Amino acid sequence: LRSLDVSSNRLKQLPASFSELKFLETLDASQNDLDGFPMVVVGLTHLRDLLIDGNHRIVAIPNSFVRLRALVKFKVDYEHITNIPADILRLPTSSIRKYISEVTCGTSSCCTIKLVVLGQHEAGKTSLLCELSHCPPPKLTNTDGISLFNWKVTTSSKKDLVFSAWDFYGKDVYYLTHQFFLSERSVYLLVWDMSRPPSFSRISFWLQSIESRAPRQPILIVGTHLDKACEDALQFEDGLSKLQELYPNIKHSEMVSIP
Repeated sequence: LRSLDVSSNRLKQLPASFSELKFLETLDASQNDLDGFPMVVVGLTHLRDLLIDGNHRIVAIPNSFVRLRALVKFKVDYEHITNIPADILRLPTSSIRKYISEVTCGTSSCCTIKLVVLGQHEAGKTSLLCELSHCPPPKLTNTDGISLFNWKVTTSSKKDLVFSAWDFYGKDVYYLTHQFFLSERSVYLLVWDMSRPPSFSRISFWLQSIESRAPRQPILIVGTHLDKACEDALQFEDGLSKLQELYPNIKHSEMVSIP
């Protein structure tokens, strides 16, 4: 037997006898109710296609996955997997095996955080970053494209934490390219200008952009120009509360006088 389709059968586990299908090349176990990764497949050395998407209780890929050396096509609901980043699961199967192999050989802490800064043109994004990082403001008044820089913070436990800041230009012409840089494993800083009505800052647009590309990542909202805030902006606190109900990844909002 070289191909087997057991999809849409409400299976909670695959039978142990599947381990005897030594020459099986294609196994479709999608749209079932499997309670975890089907371990019976790891000994199927000829398996080239493994489809287990639609099984929402599969939340981890075992280290023994590396034994499936012939595997080329692998489908799983990567948004439910907790032990391998979604960016890795989108790569070819060979890259997934390589990732697991390297992780099992040993790990080290990564103390760098990608900080993505978004908002309308002249909202004060660059000025806010300069205040946070204690860096001098750039010679140019406007950011052109994307500005990248790092700054180091020493934590209370005496460890160095590096923020890798991505400061995006806020003009409309760049909006289509922003989406290519919005990724998971990032912290998002959404900046809006309180000297203008909230509708000008298009806060909902930016939140939707983040949600579509990085739905589980934390978001911080900062209103700038508090000292010049218009009446509509000062009354927007209720609007922010409603946004937090729609976008639960909004972790905090703040208002500052940084220009």
